[in-house]
Amino acid sequence: MTNGPQVRRQLVTQFNICRSRDAATIDRVAAVLLCWYLARVDMLHGLMLTALSSHLRLALAVVLVSVAMLLLAGCVVGALLLVWSVLTVLVYSLLHFALLLAAMLAGTLASLTLVASFHSSSV
Repeated sequence: MTNGPQVRRQLVTQFNICRSRDAATIDRVAAVLLCWYLARVDMLHGLMLTALSSHLRLALAVVLVSVAMLLLAGCVVGALLLVWSVLTVLVYSLLHFALLLAAMLAGTLASLTLVASFHSSSV
């Protein structure tokens, strides 16, 4: 079993993290995610009972970490959808308020124009 720092060094070498900043952004993100994933798999593999075979423990650790990552990603997507919905409602509310304000302003200007025209015609 490899340890976390050794795996991270291998990933840094494999993804060539030292490339230019613009070209390596996706590589950096992938390396960080892989390092996080492999570190969790190593940690879980080490915590499991030794009565199981090493391959079974590793497979179980991979499945558990993958399920946890999927649940975490689902929660993040759900939270983003909720925030998007709230922002959409807020924007629509502001637009409706602006439309109501414009209608009130137009009605007030029309009323004042009508009153002014009656006032000037009676003089």
